[in-house]
Amino acid sequence: MVKGIVRRVDSYDEKLIQEVLNQNRDFILNGLKENDKVFVKPNLLSYNPPEKAVTTHPIFTRAVVNFLLENNLKVLIGDMPGRSFGLSKYPEILGLTDVKNENLSIIDLAIEGFQDVKVSVKNNKIRIPKILWDVKKMYNLPKMKTHSLTFITGATKNLFGLIPRKDRLEIHKIPDKKDFSRFLLDISLSLPVEEIIIMDGIVGMEGDGPTYGNPVKLNSIIISNNAFYADILMSKIMGFNIKEIPLFQLDYKVDGEIDGDIEKFIKPCKKPKTYIISSSATTGIVSVFYGLFKDYIQPIPDVNKNKCIKCGVCASKCSGNAIKLDPYPKFDRNKCVLCFCCNELCPEGAIYLRRRIISKFVKT
Repeated sequence: MVKGIVRRVDSYDEKLIQEVLNQNRDFILNGLKENDKVFVKPNLLSYNPPEKAVTTHPIFTRAVVNFLLENNLKVLIGDMPGRSFGLSKYPEILGLTDVKNENLSIIDLAIEGFQDVKVSVKNNKIRIPKILWDVKKMYNLPKMKTHSLTFITGATKNLFGLIPRKDRLEIHKIPDKKDFSRFLLDISLSLPVEEIIIMDGIVGMEGDGPTYGNPVKLNSIIISNNAFYADILMSKIMGFNIKEIPLFQLDYKVDGEIDGDIEKFIKPCKKPKTYIISSSATTGIVSVFYGLFKDYIQPIPDVNKNKCIKCGVCASKCSGNAIKLDPYPKFDRNKCVLCFCCNELCPEGAIYLRRRIISKFVKT
């Protein structure tokens, strides 16, 4: 049975987080026995301080890891951040510098090898780490956030971090947001191991996520055995209309049981600029206007030269090969696929999403 547990936690206090985990121990550890090997996948998008709410908070990650170690499990933890940094940085970002335990291994998924699992949207192959075939359960630790491309980035989108970086460039060429979301769902459905989601929603992000949105207190933890369902609960907590979110426009449904009064957690959050015009469009005159001018309404990436250090990260991560340094980033609008990776991965926040004049006259 698909289940979602929603609990209130007001601060990053490891004892409070562990209290929630211990109260739901049977659900979280179902089917495991002592010395079983498990894999933990946090959101390590980029090297950012915890207060920016870009990544799974290190105290949250440490609380989950210590909970698993205290239950005599062998824990592997790792990720493949979009903005790569050395393995030596992982303990600090994960909050594990002071956790010394022979049953804990911090790994870089990029060197573990990959295995094809199926063919997905637009004939893009899915390759995921071989390590997933060696563990009994995977713990997905996403951050509760918005996303300029997919509207939200929660449990399902966090699995994109399992895909080799090279493959991501091709996948981001998928032009349709629903097709891209279908690809994300396919990753979740292709996992060879049971998945438990423990979502960090104590402080989330609203607005132009996943990197440069605004932190917002959501005071919640979601625990579920289904990524899609966890994302539904997350979207409701953030006050979004799920009909506007590409992931929930797919021909895929999940019926789940909620443990917790979700109405008490709802806190309306700001949408990304890219969704100021509803993706389900609106009605009447605005709907017609949107249909005619949607290519001119979508925000576009641009550069703030006062912040730009000309590092070239945006150009190297551009799936459409639409950015050249001269000496600052120049955008070929005909090649740009509006994946917004340049905005997401710019280390200085110099690439921002600019609303074009016509979009400012249209409201949902």
